[in-house]
Amino acid sequence: MPTCIPFPPEIREVYLDFDWDRRAVWALDIEVQVLERQRLEWHLDLPFWSSRASEMRFDLTPRMVMGNPSVAPRHALRIEQADMAFALDVMEHKGRLCIMDGLHRLAKGVMEGREAVSYT
Repeated sequence: MPTCIPFPPEIREVYLDFDWDRRAVWALDIEVQVLERQRLEWHLDLPFWSSRASEMRFDLTPRMVMGNPSVAPRHALRIEQADMAFALDVMEHKGRLCIMDGLHRLAKGVMEGREAVSYT
């Protein structure tokens, strides 16, 4: 993820402040574990997403899309199509568990009422 984007303060506090290759993370041979989804739900209240596909506006929380899919149909579709067979990629960062990849899957898990999610 590029680190040159001006993040809003609430994102800057928790966002991973280094670049990583999502495909390299996916290729790691890490044991899948199960975690209570409540430990990651705080992500759903931060404006990680943009209401415009071509801009990084940080004006949309996943929970806003979950409550009203019409505010961001592309994110609503990604939530709907999220494949829960794939674990969320999570790491400890700045003293808390942070999602590297899988925010749409977390949103879907919450909407489906899952008590736990798989993660690596």
